[in-house]
Amino acid sequence: MTLRFESNSIIVEFTEQITISETWEMGHYKFKFVQLSTNDEFRINPGDYVKVIDGMLSDPLRLPMVGPFEKSLTTINDDIVKAGRSAILMIVSHKDAIDLVHSPQDVKVLGPFSDMIIWNRVDSLPWGNKFQGVEFYNLRGWDIRNSEHKHVAYIQAWLAGSGVNCGNHNHSEMGDNTFREIHFCLSNGSGYGGMVWKKDGEELTLPLLSGEEHGPFWEWSEDLTKVVYPVHRWQAGESATGAYDFWFAVELPPPKAA
Repeated sequence: MTLRFESNSIIVEFTEQITISETWEMGHYKFKFVQLSTNDEFRINPGDYVKVIDGMLSDPLRLPMVGPFEKSLTTINDDIVKAGRSAILMIVSHKDAIDLVHSPQDVKVLGPFSDMIIWNRVDSLPWGNKFQGVEFYNLRGWDIRNSEHKHVAYIQAWLAGSGVNCGNHNHSEMGDNTFREIHFCLSNGSGYGGMVWKKDGEELTLPLLSGEEHGPFWEWSEDLTKVVYPVHRWQAGESATGAYDFWFAVELPPPKAA
C-alpha cells in the first residue's frame, strides 16, 4: 500500500490484495482502510463500525449500501469478518471515542499527513458565502484506490453545530459526473440530526444516529448512465449542550466510471 498527499487529499492506494492502511484518529475514533480478497477473513474489535466501501462481506452479510432512503447500523459484534468477494472496508473503532463533539478541535486529525488536512469553516471556502457565521465545517479528505489503481471512493468529514441547515442541493451542476453519496454518522449531537429531502413538495426526514449510514438518495436516469438526486440536505438537530453532528460523506464514482 502506498500513501501520498496530492491535490489537498490523502491518496490511499492499495498495492496488494490483502492490505491494511495506516490508522488515523479523530476524537479517539480510530479508523483505517482494509482491502480483502474473496473469502479472506479479517479480525476486528467486536463493536467496531464497519463501512463497506466496495465489494461485499459474506459473514456477516454487508453490502456497500442498504435500500434507497433507508438506513442501517454499521456495528459488527463479531470479532472476524469475511469477504464474499474482494472488498474495501473502512473500519472505525469507537471504544474510547468522545461521546459528543463540541468543537473542531475535539476531532482534530492525528495520523499520516494530519498536518496537511484541517477543518475549514465552510464560510471560508469559495462556495460557502451563504453560510457566513454558521458553525459548519469541512475536512478533506481521503481518496481511496484499489490495487488496480482504480478510484473507488472519496471520503470527507463534516461538522454541523446545533440546528444548522447545511443547505439544500441536488448535485445537478455535476451532470454525468455526479457521484453516488452515502453519509456515515459517527456522532449525532442531538439524536435528531440527519438527512432531509423533498418529495412531492413535502420535506421528509431520516435521522442518522452514531454508527448509522443511509442508502441511495438518488434515482437512475432512464438510460442508466447517471444518477439524479432530489433536493436534500443534512439538517443538524437542536442540541441542549451545543454538540455538533459529525459524519463522513462517502462519495462513490459516477456510474460511467464505476
